[in-house]
Amino acid sequence: MIHFEIPKNQSSIIKVIGVGGGGGNAVNYMHSLNIEAVDFVICNTDSQALALSPVPNKIQLGPHLTQGLGAGANPEIGKLSCEESLDDVAKILKVNTRMAFITAGMGGGTGTGGAPVVAKICRDLGILTVGIVTTPFTYEGRKRMKQAQEGIDRMREHVDTILIISNDKLRQQFGNLPFTQAFAKADDILATAAKCITDVINTTGQINVDFADVCTVMKNGGVAILGAAAVSGENRALHAVEQALNSPLLNDSDIRGAKWLLLNITSAAGEFEHTMDEAEAIQAYVQQQAGDNCDVILGMGHDPNLGDKIAVTVIATGFNYKEVAADFPVRNAEPEKIVVRLGENNAASAPAPQPVERKDAMAPTLVEAPQAQANPAPQSYFNPQANSGREQFTLAGNETPTASAAQASAVNEAPDEIPMQLVIKNETPQQQPSMKIGDHVLSADEMEEKRRFEEQKRALEDRAERLRRMSFNIKGSEGNDDVENVPAYVRRNMQLGNDTPPSATDTYYSGYTVGYNDQQNGQASIQTINTFLDGKKPD
Repeated sequence: MIHFEIPKNQSSIIKVIGVGGGGGNAVNYMHSLNIEAVDFVICNTDSQALALSPVPNKIQLGPHLTQGLGAGANPEIGKLSCEESLDDVAKILKVNTRMAFITAGMGGGTGTGGAPVVAKICRDLGILTVGIVTTPFTYEGRKRMKQAQEGIDRMREHVDTILIISNDKLRQQFGNLPFTQAFAKADDILATAAKCITDVINTTGQINVDFADVCTVMKNGGVAILGAAAVSGENRALHAVEQALNSPLLNDSDIRGAKWLLLNITSAAGEFEHTMDEAEAIQAYVQQQAGDNCDVILGMGHDPNLGDKIAVTVIATGFNYKEVAADFPVRNAEPEKIVVRLGENNAASAPAPQPVERKDAMAPTLVEAPQAQANPAPQSYFNPQANSGREQFTLAGNETPTASAAQASAVNEAPDEIPMQLVIKNETPQQQPSMKIGDHVLSADEMEEKRRFEEQKRALEDRAERLRRMSFNIKGSEGNDDVENVPAYVRRNMQLGNDTPPSATDTYYSGYTVGYNDQQNGQASIQTINTFLDGKKPD
């Protein structure tokens, strides 16, 4: 185990702790950037990785459990190893620490299991805790992805704010990089995320943002979105804030619904200093993206190293409010759509009473043309040929009276037909027959039939049970051990008459027997020897 001691007068209030291989690599990279006012610590179960690290503050986790080896991609081993070295981790955190960054690569053993334990120590000490973790590439396998998700879930329980960096998103943005460069990009983004926050705290500007402002934004902030960008040229302010919000630092770049937002604008002093219009454009864009309910803390400062660039840093937290608020409108919107659709369906069914046109179509068929022919029919008996001509002539001449008669009959018949057709052909209540069909399906007859079927089924089951009991072996009703080992009179609770042992003076068998003695000419004699009991022949 490697011991260390940080002087209290030189210890920084900000500490960056790398847990496991991925977290240790990120801290090594941050240490090479010479970030000021930050203390770096690496924690690992692998003693070889600790020996190769240039970071002076090192903690070997679980020296007795792992014997200097890794956790073998087992998060449980990483957790137990960190719990074994709990005192060593707490010792360094108790020295003037007010904010801690815990970096880890999720999916392995030490980082996945140990980072939540370190985060819990920080929270127990009252330290503002920020987790910065990476998720594995998809091709690393489902098991590793599952372990990473479980580690992130445990991490969320013990940190104020967590930044989740997706390695897959890095691949989408930077393309097919060599293996070492791909992980170098991940380390760079981890370092950038921590550096953005530390620079905001350590840099003093005209509109200063200090540690208290960061605590307001990140204390119990939940999942956070962090972005930073520096852009020069025309419209540099708008391009800088757009790039900051599209930064690959997180899975999601949508800040809408954030509760708190910290915005820091930095530029070089003098000729390239940002103007009021640029500051207003940046803040208006961020406010538009986040929504009106977001509290924005604005900071402005100068950095001579930026040259003609303008740097924008955005930290957005409090997205739990977004999830809760998003649920309610969706649930209320669905029934409204359904109501509108139902209204549209009812409106569509309203024009259904158009069968009136069919009545008009039927009216001409009801014109009594055959009746008109029936009236001149008697004239055909006198002169059929003349009647044929007369029929055509009379039809043409009597068209109006027959039409008026038809209309009169139609008027008389219309009141009788309209109510019948309205009742039969009205399409608006077409849904009611379906309800009646449903009622018929659940009619009393069918319910009675179903009940009878259930009773028959129950009766068959009872009969089968009775037959099974009748044909069951006797040994089924009594245990085999009782039948074989316990006498029947004991099982039947019967009392025998001779269950009391005889005393020494009592004799249950006679000592005399009557027999024939051959020596006395076959005369009967009383003998004292019982051949049955004594097994001896009489004298």
